[in-house]
Amino acid sequence: MLSRNSFLILSIVSAALALFIAGTTFTVTLTYSALGAPIQVPAGVFAVLAYLCGLGTLGGIAASKKRREIVSEQHLQKWEKQDQKLMAEVASDKEKQLESKIDTLEVALKSALKKKGELEDKVRMLEEKVAKA
Repeated sequence: MLSRNSFLILSIVSAALALFIAGTTFTVTLTYSALGAPIQVPAGVFAVLAYLCGLGTLGGIAASKKRREIVSEQHLQKWEKQDQKLMAEVASDKEKQLESKIDTLEVALKSALKKKGELEDKVRMLEEKVAKA
């Protein structure tokens, strides 16, 4: 891939070459017939027109590339937003799972404490019966 300076140098050289060709061939005329009558056109004009057409083509290619880069960047940003949303959703789901586990453990603890209290009552009753006997 050529650097930015290389493109600048290449542009200057090609412009200088096109102007040199246009200047040296300006006295040579070519006959061009487009919609009827033939026209005498200096050959240098064709060199300049070819150069301008090349510039237009390269400009179109560069604009197309830039547009693709912009669209690609927009897609990346969209995917990053979706990733962030998904990560937040997963974190929320994990939080809900932990809250559910805590609720389940609280219910189990209350149930175990209730059974322990019932067992302690039964043990006391048995101890009282043993003490009376």
